[in-house]
Amino acid sequence: MIDTVDFIFRAPTSGQVKIHMLQVKLLHEAHGKALDIIHSCVTPHGFRASGLAAGYPQIWARDSFITFLGGAATGDEALFAAGRASLETLGRHQSRRGLIPLNVNPDSGYISTENAGALDSNLWFILGHYLYYQYTGDLAFLQKHWPTINKALCWLDYQDMNECGLLEAPEAGDWMDLLRGALQRAL
Repeated sequence: MIDTVDFIFRAPTSGQVKIHMLQVKLLHEAHGKALDIIHSCVTPHGFRASGLAAGYPQIWARDSFITFLGGAATGDEALFAAGRASLETLGRHQSRRGLIPLNVNPDSGYISTENAGALDSNLWFILGHYLYYQYTGDLAFLQKHWPTINKALCWLDYQDMNECGLLEAPEAGDWMDLLRGALQRAL
């Protein structure tokens, strides 16, 4: 059995939490591996959905901004730059009516439109700008991109088809619905 030194932390809601040195070491190792994975997704165009050569080469709105949430918490400048690049890449490919694409392949220039009714790309795009501004305070970047943010908001506003204050998502309007529909057709 490995001897360990105990660390005791006071958790605000549950009293004391004991963490063994071995657990701390494992947490540091996991943190390092997670950072390696995130860094493998960094490109000059933003965060790819996969760091593997055989993985997804696209810049996906959802994946980019969820990755950016974690990356921002690290304070790592390279991850901030990748988050900013994702915002710029997806913003450059915004439709004339304001839809942010689900994904863009920076290698081929292909813009995914097969699920054009999805709401989350626009929502994540707006949240990504908010996150970037909150961490950097870069008002000039926010002002430069305000027209694309405003168009993204306008597109979302038109998704409230009955003007009740809630967005309506069409059937098969997100990836899980598409998956369920494909499975039902296969059976």
